[in-house]
Amino acid sequence: MTGITAHTSRAQANPAIGRVLFWFTIAATALVPLETFLTSLLARVGTPEQALFALQFSIEASVYLALLVAVVRRLATNQTLRRTPIDAPILAILAVVSLSVAVNNAPLVGSLMNIRSALRYVAVFYLVVNIGLTRRQVHTLLIVILLSGAVQVLVGLIQLKAGYNLKVWMLPHTVGIDVAGQTRNFTILERGREIGSLFGTLGDTLYYGLFLLVVLAVALPWVTRWRGWHMAEALAIALAAAYSYSRAAVIVSGLTLIPFAGRWLGRRRVAVACCGAAALGLILLAGSLAFETSGGSYHHPRQGRNSILGNMTNIFSSDYLERSKRQRLGAILGVAPTALVNAPILGYGPAQNHTIKQLNREPKTHLFKTLTKEGFEDVYWVALLCYTGIAGVIAVLWLGVRLAWSCAAIAYGARGDPTVRWAGLAGLCIVLQAAVLMWFNRVPEIRSFSFYFWLLPALAYAAWSAQHSSQSPSTSDNPPDHEAA
Repeated sequence: MTGITAHTSRAQANPAIGRVLFWFTIAATALVPLETFLTSLLARVGTPEQALFALQFSIEASVYLALLVAVVRRLATNQTLRRTPIDAPILAILAVVSLSVAVNNAPLVGSLMNIRSALRYVAVFYLVVNIGLTRRQVHTLLIVILLSGAVQVLVGLIQLKAGYNLKVWMLPHTVGIDVAGQTRNFTILERGREIGSLFGTLGDTLYYGLFLLVVLAVALPWVTRWRGWHMAEALAIALAAAYSYSRAAVIVSGLTLIPFAGRWLGRRRVAVACCGAAALGLILLAGSLAFETSGGSYHHPRQGRNSILGNMTNIFSSDYLERSKRQRLGAILGVAPTALVNAPILGYGPAQNHTIKQLNREPKTHLFKTLTKEGFEDVYWVALLCYTGIAGVIAVLWLGVRLAWSCAAIAYGARGDPTVRWAGLAGLCIVLQAAVLMWFNRVPEIRSFSFYFWLLPALAYAAWSAQHSSQSPSTSDNPPDHEAA
Protein backbone atom coordinates (compact mmCIF):
# COMPACT_ATOMS: atom_id res chain seq x y z
CA MET A 1 0.00 0.00 0.00
CA THR A 2 1.26 3.45 -0.88
CA GLY A 3 0.21 6.97 -0.10
CA ILE A 4 -2.17 9.05 -2.12
CA THR A 5 -0.64 10.30 -5.37
CA ALA A 6 -2.62 13.41 -6.15
CA HIS A 7 -4.37 16.02 -4.06
CA THR A 8 -6.96 16.60 -6.75
CA SER A 9 -8.32 13.06 -6.43
CA ARG A 10 -9.22 13.78 -2.81
CA ALA A 11 -11.73 16.38 -3.88
CA GLN A 12 -13.41 13.96 -6.27
CA ALA A 13 -14.65 11.74 -3.44
CA ASN A 14 -18.35 11.94 -2.79
CA PRO A 15 -18.66 14.07 0.35
CA ALA A 16 -22.10 12.62 1.12
CA ILE A 17 -20.63 9.12 1.51
CA GLY A 18 -17.93 10.53 3.76
CA ARG A 19 -20.53 12.18 5.99
CA VAL A 20 -22.53 8.93 6.17
CA LEU A 21 -19.43 6.98 7.20
CA PHE A 22 -18.58 9.62 9.80
CA TRP A 23 -22.06 9.48 11.33
CA PHE A 24 -21.94 5.69 11.26
CA THR A 25 -18.68 5.84 13.25
CA ILE A 26 -20.32 8.15 15.78
CA ALA A 27 -23.30 5.80 16.10
CA ALA A 28 -21.09 2.73 16.59
CA THR A 29 -18.92 4.56 19.13
CA ALA A 30 -21.98 5.53 21.16
CA LEU A 31 -23.82 2.21 20.83
CA VAL A 32 -21.08 -0.22 21.92
CA PRO A 33 -21.67 0.41 25.67
CA LEU A 34 -25.47 0.39 25.11
CA GLU A 35 -25.63 -2.69 22.88
CA THR A 36 -26.16 -5.25 25.65
CA PHE A 37 -28.83 -3.21 27.43
CA LEU A 38 -30.79 -2.58 24.22
CA THR A 39 -30.58 -6.27 23.34
CA SER A 40 -31.86 -7.22 26.79
CA LEU A 41 -34.84 -4.90 26.35
CA LEU A 42 -35.67 -6.66 23.09
CA ALA A 43 -35.38 -10.00 24.87
CA ARG A 44 -37.94 -8.86 27.44
CA VAL A 45 -40.53 -8.18 24.76
CA GLY A 46 -40.23 -11.70 23.36
CA THR A 47 -37.73 -11.27 20.52
CA PRO A 48 -36.75 -14.71 19.15
CA GLU A 49 -33.41 -16.09 20.30
CA GLN A 50 -32.11 -16.29 16.72
CA ALA A 51 -32.71 -12.55 16.30
CA LEU A 52 -30.97 -11.83 19.60
CA PHE A 53 -28.05 -13.93 18.44
CA ALA A 54 -27.80 -11.90 15.22
CA LEU A 55 -27.93 -8.64 17.15
CA GLN A 56 -24.81 -9.68 19.05
CA PHE A 57 -22.92 -9.20 15.79
CA SER A 58 -24.81 -6.22 14.39
CA ILE A 59 -22.16 -3.58 15.11
CA GLU A 60 -19.34 -5.87 14.04
CA ALA A 61 -21.04 -6.73 10.74
CA SER A 62 -21.90 -3.07 10.15
CA VAL A 63 -18.25 -2.10 10.63
CA TYR A 64 -17.19 -4.62 7.96
CA LEU A 65 -19.80 -3.23 5.58
CA ALA A 66 -18.75 0.36 6.27
CA LEU A 67 -15.10 -0.56 5.67
CA LEU A 68 -16.06 -2.11 2.34
CA VAL A 69 -17.86 1.11 1.37
CA ALA A 70 -14.83 3.19 2.40
CA VAL A 71 -12.46 1.01 0.37
CA VAL A 72 -14.68 1.14 -2.74
CA ARG A 73 -15.03 4.91 -2.32
CA ARG A 74 -11.28 5.43 -2.28
CA LEU A 75 -10.63 3.14 -5.23
CA ALA A 76 -13.44 4.77 -7.23
CA THR A 77 -11.72 8.15 -6.82
CA ASN A 78 -8.27 6.84 -7.84
CA GLN A 79 -6.98 6.75 -4.27
CA THR A 80 -5.07 3.85 -2.80
CA LEU A 81 -5.58 2.60 0.73
CA ARG A 82 -3.60 4.45 3.35
CA ARG A 83 -0.46 2.89 4.74
CA THR A 84 -0.42 2.50 8.51
CA PRO A 85 2.21 1.43 11.06
CA ILE A 86 0.28 -1.75 11.87
CA ASP A 87 0.09 -3.23 8.37
CA ALA A 88 3.24 -5.36 8.72
CA PRO A 89 2.50 -6.55 12.30
CA ILE A 90 -1.05 -7.57 11.34
CA LEU A 91 0.26 -9.57 8.40
CA ALA A 92 2.87 -11.14 10.69
CA ILE A 93 0.19 -12.15 13.21
CA LEU A 94 -1.94 -13.74 10.48
CA ALA A 95 1.10 -15.57 9.10
CA VAL A 96 2.03 -16.96 12.54
CA VAL A 97 -1.57 -18.02 13.17
CA SER A 98 -1.73 -19.81 9.81
CA LEU A 99 1.54 -21.63 10.51
CA SER A 100 0.37 -22.61 13.98
CA VAL A 101 -2.88 -24.04 12.61
CA ALA A 102 -1.02 -26.01 9.92
CA VAL A 103 1.79 -27.33 12.13
CA ASN A 104 -0.49 -28.35 14.99
CA ASN A 105 -3.36 -29.59 12.81
CA ALA A 106 -5.67 -27.42 14.93
CA PRO A 107 -9.41 -27.44 14.16
CA LEU A 108 -10.02 -24.78 11.51
CA VAL A 109 -13.46 -23.65 12.69
CA GLY A 110 -12.38 -23.29 16.31
CA SER A 111 -9.25 -21.44 15.25
CA LEU A 112 -11.15 -19.01 13.03
CA MET A 113 -13.72 -18.30 15.75
CA ASN A 114 -10.99 -17.59 18.29
CA ILE A 115 -8.99 -15.32 15.98
CA ARG A 116 -12.13 -13.50 14.88
CA SER A 117 -12.93 -12.69 18.50
CA ALA A 118 -9.47 -11.19 19.03
CA LEU A 119 -9.13 -9.26 15.75
CA ARG A 120 -12.71 -8.43 14.80
CA TYR A 121 -12.40 -4.70 15.46
CA VAL A 122 -9.18 -4.18 13.54
CA ALA A 123 -11.65 -3.21 10.81
CA VAL A 124 -12.52 -0.15 12.93
CA PHE A 125 -8.92 1.02 12.63
CA TYR A 126 -8.82 0.70 8.86
CA LEU A 127 -12.29 2.23 8.50
CA VAL A 128 -11.36 5.36 10.44
CA VAL A 129 -8.00 5.94 8.74
CA ASN A 130 -9.55 5.57 5.27
CA ILE A 131 -12.59 7.86 5.50
CA GLY A 132 -10.62 11.10 5.72
CA LEU A 133 -11.82 12.55 9.02
CA THR A 134 -11.17 16.20 9.79
CA ARG A 135 -9.71 17.35 13.09
CA ARG A 136 -13.14 18.64 14.09
CA GLN A 137 -14.68 15.23 13.40
CA VAL A 138 -11.95 13.53 15.46
CA HIS A 139 -12.68 15.98 18.28
CA THR A 140 -16.38 15.12 18.05
CA LEU A 141 -15.74 11.39 18.32
CA LEU A 142 -13.57 11.88 21.39
CA ILE A 143 -16.34 13.97 22.97
CA VAL A 144 -18.83 11.17 22.22
CA ILE A 145 -16.66 8.77 24.26
CA LEU A 146 -16.60 11.25 27.16
CA LEU A 147 -20.38 11.67 27.03
CA SER A 148 -20.83 7.89 26.94
CA GLY A 149 -18.61 7.68 30.01
CA ALA A 150 -20.70 10.32 31.81
CA VAL A 151 -23.82 8.26 31.05
CA GLN A 152 -22.22 5.11 32.48
CA VAL A 153 -21.08 6.88 35.66
CA LEU A 154 -24.61 8.29 36.09
CA VAL A 155 -26.27 4.90 35.50
CA GLY A 156 -23.83 3.33 37.94
CA LEU A 157 -24.70 5.94 40.57
CA ILE A 158 -28.40 5.23 40.04
CA GLN A 159 -27.76 1.49 40.44
CA LEU A 160 -25.79 2.17 43.60
CA LYS A 161 -28.61 4.20 45.11
CA ALA A 162 -31.57 2.20 43.78
CA GLY A 163 -30.11 -1.12 44.85
CA TYR A 164 -30.80 -4.72 44.00
CA ASN A 165 -34.22 -4.48 42.30
CA LEU A 166 -33.08 -2.10 39.58
CA LYS A 167 -29.98 -4.17 38.85
CA VAL A 168 -32.05 -7.35 38.59
CA TRP A 169 -34.35 -5.58 36.12
CA MET A 170 -31.33 -4.53 34.05
CA LEU A 171 -29.74 -7.98 34.03
CA PRO A 172 -29.68 -9.22 30.43
CA HIS A 173 -30.24 -12.73 29.21
CA THR A 174 -27.95 -15.44 27.87
CA VAL A 175 -28.16 -16.54 24.25
CA GLY A 176 -27.01 -20.10 23.50
CA ILE A 177 -26.58 -21.05 19.84
CA ASP A 178 -24.64 -23.65 17.85
CA VAL A 179 -22.18 -22.11 15.38
CA ALA A 180 -20.80 -24.38 12.66
CA GLY A 181 -21.41 -27.39 14.88
CA GLN A 182 -19.68 -25.79 17.87
CA THR A 183 -21.73 -24.89 20.91
CA ARG A 184 -21.17 -21.27 21.93
CA ASN A 185 -22.80 -19.63 24.92
CA PHE A 186 -23.07 -15.93 24.16
CA THR A 187 -23.33 -14.72 27.73
CA ILE A 188 -24.38 -11.12 28.04
CA LEU A 189 -23.99 -11.29 31.80
CA GLU A 190 -22.81 -13.87 34.27
CA ARG A 191 -25.44 -13.70 36.97
CA GLY A 192 -24.05 -13.61 40.45
CA ARG A 193 -21.26 -11.16 39.91
CA GLU A 194 -19.75 -9.43 42.95
CA ILE A 195 -22.40 -8.39 45.47
CA GLY A 196 -22.84 -4.64 45.46
CA SER A 197 -20.98 -4.16 42.18
CA LEU A 198 -22.13 -1.95 39.29
CA PHE A 199 -22.40 -2.73 35.61
CA GLY A 200 -24.10 0.30 34.06
CA THR A 201 -25.67 -0.60 30.72
CA LEU A 202 -22.85 -2.95 29.74
CA GLY A 203 -24.39 -6.03 31.33
CA ASP A 204 -21.25 -7.19 33.14
CA THR A 205 -19.18 -5.69 35.92
CA LEU A 206 -15.90 -6.47 34.15
CA TYR A 207 -17.06 -4.86 30.92
CA TYR A 208 -18.16 -1.82 32.90
CA GLY A 209 -14.78 -1.42 34.55
CA LEU A 210 -12.92 -1.84 31.27
CA PHE A 211 -15.08 0.72 29.48
CA LEU A 212 -14.45 3.26 32.24
CA LEU A 213 -10.72 2.71 31.70
CA VAL A 214 -11.30 3.74 28.08
CA VAL A 215 -13.10 6.85 29.28
CA LEU A 216 -10.24 7.62 31.65
CA ALA A 217 -7.74 7.25 28.80
CA VAL A 218 -9.70 9.87 26.84
CA ALA A 219 -10.57 12.18 29.74
CA LEU A 220 -7.09 12.64 31.22
CA PRO A 221 -5.28 13.91 28.07
CA TRP A 222 -8.21 16.26 27.37
CA VAL A 223 -7.10 18.58 30.17
CA THR A 224 -4.17 20.88 29.45
CA ARG A 225 -4.26 22.91 32.67
CA TRP A 226 -5.27 20.88 35.69
CA ARG A 227 -7.66 22.28 38.27
CA GLY A 228 -9.16 20.70 41.35
CA TRP A 229 -12.45 19.88 39.64
CA HIS A 230 -10.60 18.14 36.81
CA MET A 231 -8.98 15.79 39.31
CA ALA A 232 -12.37 15.29 41.01
CA GLU A 233 -13.88 14.19 37.69
CA ALA A 234 -11.00 11.79 37.03
CA LEU A 235 -11.32 10.32 40.52
CA ALA A 236 -15.09 9.92 40.01
CA ILE A 237 -14.44 7.81 36.90
CA ALA A 238 -11.79 5.78 38.75
CA LEU A 239 -14.16 5.27 41.72
CA ALA A 240 -16.92 4.06 39.40
CA ALA A 241 -14.42 1.61 37.90
CA ALA A 242 -13.57 0.45 41.44
CA TYR A 243 -17.26 -0.34 42.00
CA SER A 244 -17.05 -2.84 39.17
CA TYR A 245 -15.02 -4.87 41.71
CA SER A 246 -12.50 -5.57 38.97
CA ARG A 247 -9.08 -5.44 40.57
CA ALA A 248 -7.51 -5.07 37.15
CA ALA A 249 -9.63 -1.96 36.52
CA VAL A 250 -8.54 -0.47 39.85
CA ILE A 251 -4.85 -1.18 39.27
CA VAL A 252 -4.84 0.10 35.69
CA SER A 253 -6.89 3.20 36.54
CA GLY A 254 -4.31 4.01 39.21
CA LEU A 255 -1.46 3.52 36.76
CA THR A 256 -3.25 5.72 34.22
CA LEU A 257 -3.79 8.48 36.79
CA ILE A 258 -0.17 8.58 37.99
CA PRO A 259 1.50 10.50 35.12
CA PHE A 260 -1.35 13.00 34.89
CA ALA A 261 -1.51 13.45 38.67
CA GLY A 262 2.14 14.41 38.52
CA ARG A 263 1.23 17.46 36.45
CA TRP A 264 -1.30 18.58 39.06
CA LEU A 265 0.31 17.63 42.37
CA GLY A 266 3.95 17.64 41.31
CA ARG A 267 6.11 14.69 40.33
CA ARG A 268 7.88 14.49 43.68
CA ARG A 269 4.64 14.24 45.68
CA VAL A 270 3.23 11.60 43.35
CA ALA A 271 6.48 9.62 43.48
CA VAL A 272 6.44 9.69 47.29
CA ALA A 273 2.78 8.61 47.33
CA CYS A 274 3.50 5.71 44.94
CA CYS A 275 6.47 4.55 47.02
CA GLY A 276 4.33 4.74 50.16
CA ALA A 277 1.54 2.71 48.57
CA ALA A 278 4.02 0.08 47.36
CA ALA A 279 5.62 -0.13 50.80
CA LEU A 280 2.21 -0.51 52.44
CA GLY A 281 1.32 -3.31 50.03
CA LEU A 282 4.55 -5.16 50.80
CA ILE A 283 3.94 -4.77 54.54
CA LEU A 284 0.40 -6.14 54.22
CA LEU A 285 1.64 -9.05 52.11
CA ALA A 286 4.49 -9.87 54.49
CA GLY A 287 2.17 -9.61 57.49
CA SER A 288 -0.43 -11.89 55.96
CA LEU A 289 2.17 -14.52 55.11
CA ALA A 290 3.80 -14.31 58.54
CA PHE A 291 0.76 -14.33 60.82
CA GLU A 292 -2.15 -15.97 59.00
CA THR A 293 -2.65 -19.60 59.83
CA SER A 294 -6.26 -19.99 58.74
CA GLY A 295 -7.26 -20.56 55.14
CA GLY A 296 -10.52 -18.64 55.57
CA SER A 297 -9.17 -15.11 55.64
CA TYR A 298 -10.03 -14.36 52.01
CA HIS A 299 -13.58 -13.03 51.53
CA HIS A 300 -14.80 -13.56 47.99
CA PRO A 301 -16.99 -10.62 46.91
CA ARG A 302 -19.37 -12.96 45.08
CA GLN A 303 -20.12 -14.86 48.29
CA GLY A 304 -20.74 -11.93 50.61
CA ARG A 305 -20.89 -8.16 50.57
CA ASN A 306 -17.45 -6.60 50.59
CA SER A 307 -16.20 -3.03 50.40
CA ILE A 308 -14.19 -1.86 47.42
CA LEU A 309 -11.24 -1.32 49.76
CA GLY A 310 -11.63 -4.80 51.23
CA ASN A 311 -11.83 -6.18 47.71
CA MET A 312 -8.32 -4.88 47.09
CA THR A 313 -6.75 -5.67 50.47
CA ASN A 314 -8.05 -9.26 50.25
CA ILE A 315 -5.39 -10.01 47.67
CA PHE A 316 -2.75 -9.74 50.41
CA SER A 317 -4.15 -12.73 52.29
CA SER A 318 -2.30 -16.05 52.22
CA ASP A 319 -5.56 -17.79 51.28
CA TYR A 320 -5.86 -15.63 48.18
CA LEU A 321 -2.30 -16.48 47.16
CA GLU A 322 -3.12 -20.17 47.42
CA ARG A 323 -6.31 -19.71 45.36
CA SER A 324 -4.42 -17.69 42.75
CA LYS A 325 -2.09 -20.64 42.09
CA ARG A 326 -5.11 -22.38 40.57
CA GLN A 327 -6.04 -19.25 38.63
CA ARG A 328 -3.95 -16.37 37.23
CA LEU A 329 -0.76 -17.02 39.19
CA GLY A 330 -0.99 -20.66 38.19
CA ALA A 331 -1.22 -19.63 34.56
CA ILE A 332 2.03 -17.67 34.85
CA LEU A 333 3.95 -20.18 36.97
CA GLY A 334 2.46 -23.38 35.56
CA VAL A 335 0.81 -23.02 32.16
CA ALA A 336 3.48 -20.76 30.63
CA PRO A 337 6.43 -23.07 31.50
CA THR A 338 4.49 -26.09 30.23
CA ALA A 339 3.92 -24.37 26.87
CA LEU A 340 7.51 -23.14 26.67
CA VAL A 341 8.92 -26.63 27.30
CA ASN A 342 6.63 -28.53 24.94
CA ALA A 343 5.57 -26.11 22.16
CA PRO A 344 7.77 -23.01 22.38
CA ILE A 345 7.81 -21.64 18.82
CA LEU A 346 4.26 -21.91 17.42
CA GLY A 347 2.26 -23.12 20.43
CA TYR A 348 -0.58 -25.61 20.11
CA GLY A 349 -2.80 -23.74 17.65
CA PRO A 350 -5.40 -21.00 18.20
CA ALA A 351 -8.36 -23.34 18.83
CA GLN A 352 -9.02 -23.06 22.56
CA ASN A 353 -10.43 -26.51 23.30
CA HIS A 354 -7.68 -28.18 21.25
CA THR A 355 -4.97 -26.23 23.09
CA ILE A 356 -6.39 -27.05 26.53
CA LYS A 357 -6.50 -30.77 25.71
CA GLN A 358 -2.92 -30.73 24.51
CA LEU A 359 -1.71 -28.93 27.63
CA ASN A 360 -3.45 -31.44 29.90
CA ARG A 361 -1.85 -34.35 28.00
CA GLU A 362 1.73 -33.08 28.14
CA PRO A 363 4.18 -35.45 29.90
CA LYS A 364 6.41 -32.56 31.01
CA THR A 365 3.98 -30.42 32.93
CA HIS A 366 4.09 -27.67 35.55
CA LEU A 367 0.30 -27.32 35.77
CA PHE A 368 -1.26 -26.68 39.18
CA LYS A 369 -4.58 -28.19 38.11
CA THR A 370 -6.35 -29.81 35.19
CA LEU A 371 -7.21 -26.98 32.84
CA THR A 372 -10.73 -26.20 31.69
CA LYS A 373 -12.14 -23.62 29.30
CA GLU A 374 -13.29 -21.44 32.19
CA GLY A 375 -10.72 -18.78 32.94
CA PHE A 376 -8.14 -20.12 30.51
CA GLU A 377 -7.71 -16.77 28.75
CA ASP A 378 -7.68 -14.60 31.90
CA VAL A 379 -3.92 -14.14 31.57
CA TYR A 380 -4.10 -13.43 27.86
CA TRP A 381 -0.35 -13.15 27.37
CA VAL A 382 -0.05 -16.76 28.56
CA ALA A 383 -3.03 -17.87 26.46
CA LEU A 384 -1.39 -16.21 23.46
CA LEU A 385 1.82 -18.09 24.19
CA CYS A 386 -0.13 -21.36 24.27
CA TYR A 387 -1.98 -20.56 21.05
CA THR A 388 0.84 -19.26 18.87
CA GLY A 389 4.06 -19.68 20.84
CA ILE A 390 6.90 -17.19 21.14
CA ALA A 391 6.45 -16.22 17.48
CA GLY A 392 2.88 -15.06 18.13
CA VAL A 393 3.84 -13.17 21.29
CA ILE A 394 6.61 -11.33 19.41
CA ALA A 395 4.22 -10.43 16.59
CA VAL A 396 1.66 -9.01 19.03
CA LEU A 397 4.38 -7.12 20.91
CA TRP A 398 5.50 -5.67 17.57
CA LEU A 399 1.94 -4.49 16.92
CA GLY A 400 1.69 -2.88 20.36
CA VAL A 401 5.08 -1.16 20.08
CA ARG A 402 4.25 0.32 16.69
CA LEU A 403 0.87 1.57 17.90
CA ALA A 404 2.39 3.11 21.03
CA TRP A 405 5.34 4.61 19.15
CA SER A 406 3.13 6.16 16.47
CA CYS A 407 0.65 7.62 18.99
CA ALA A 408 3.52 9.06 21.04
CA ALA A 409 5.08 10.57 17.89
CA ILE A 410 1.73 12.10 16.94
CA ALA A 411 1.25 13.64 20.39
CA TYR A 412 4.84 14.91 20.52
CA GLY A 413 4.64 16.39 17.02
CA ALA A 414 1.21 17.96 17.45
CA ARG A 415 2.65 21.44 16.71
CA GLY A 416 0.36 23.11 19.18
CA ASP A 417 -2.82 21.50 17.82
CA PRO A 418 -4.83 20.41 20.92
CA THR A 419 -6.94 17.85 19.03
CA VAL A 420 -3.93 16.08 17.54
CA ARG A 421 -2.21 16.04 20.93
CA TRP A 422 -5.38 14.80 22.64
CA ALA A 423 -5.93 11.99 20.15
CA GLY A 424 -2.28 10.93 20.26
CA LEU A 425 -2.14 10.75 24.06
CA ALA A 426 -5.50 8.95 24.27
CA GLY A 427 -4.26 6.34 21.78
CA LEU A 428 -1.01 5.94 23.70
CA CYS A 429 -2.90 5.52 27.00
CA ILE A 430 -5.19 2.78 25.77
CA VAL A 431 -2.34 0.80 24.16
CA LEU A 432 -0.37 0.88 27.42
CA GLN A 433 -3.52 -0.02 29.36
CA ALA A 434 -4.05 -3.06 27.13
CA ALA A 435 -0.48 -4.25 27.69
CA VAL A 436 -1.13 -4.37 31.46
CA LEU A 437 -4.71 -5.64 31.26
CA MET A 438 -3.66 -8.65 29.21
CA TRP A 439 -2.07 -10.04 32.39
CA PHE A 440 -5.54 -10.01 34.00
CA ASN A 441 -8.22 -10.41 31.33
CA ARG A 442 -8.89 -11.40 27.73
CA VAL A 443 -9.28 -7.74 26.72
CA PRO A 444 -8.71 -8.32 22.95
CA GLU A 445 -11.99 -10.25 22.93
CA ILE A 446 -14.08 -7.92 25.14
CA ARG A 447 -16.04 -5.49 22.99
CA SER A 448 -16.32 -2.68 25.52
CA PHE A 449 -12.54 -2.34 25.41
CA SER A 450 -11.33 -3.82 22.11
CA PHE A 451 -13.53 -1.56 19.95
CA TYR A 452 -11.90 1.52 21.46
CA PHE A 453 -8.44 -0.06 21.50
CA TRP A 454 -8.54 0.09 17.71
CA LEU A 455 -10.57 3.30 17.48
CA LEU A 456 -8.36 5.63 19.54
CA PRO A 457 -5.05 5.02 17.70
CA ALA A 458 -6.98 5.36 14.43
CA LEU A 459 -8.32 8.73 15.57
CA ALA A 460 -4.76 9.79 16.41
CA TYR A 461 -3.66 8.79 12.93
CA ALA A 462 -6.66 10.57 11.35
CA ALA A 463 -6.01 13.77 13.31
CA TRP A 464 -2.34 13.74 12.31
CA SER A 465 -3.23 13.13 8.66
CA ALA A 466 -5.80 15.94 8.66
CA GLN A 467 -3.28 18.34 10.21
CA HIS A 468 -0.71 17.58 7.52
CA SER A 469 -3.05 17.35 4.52
CA SER A 470 -3.04 21.09 3.85
CA GLN A 471 0.71 21.40 4.45
CA SER A 472 2.01 18.51 2.34
CA PRO A 473 -0.82 16.81 0.40
CA SER A 474 1.49 14.28 -1.23
CA THR A 475 2.50 12.71 2.09
CA SER A 476 -0.53 13.31 4.30
CA ASP A 477 -1.64 9.71 3.95
CA ASN A 478 1.66 8.31 5.22
CA PRO A 479 2.05 7.54 8.93
CA PRO A 480 4.39 9.60 11.14
CA ASP A 481 7.92 8.18 11.27
CA HIS A 482 6.61 5.10 9.49
CA GLU A 483 9.97 3.50 8.90
CA ALA A 484 11.09 4.05 12.50
CA ALA A 485 7.84 3.13 14.18
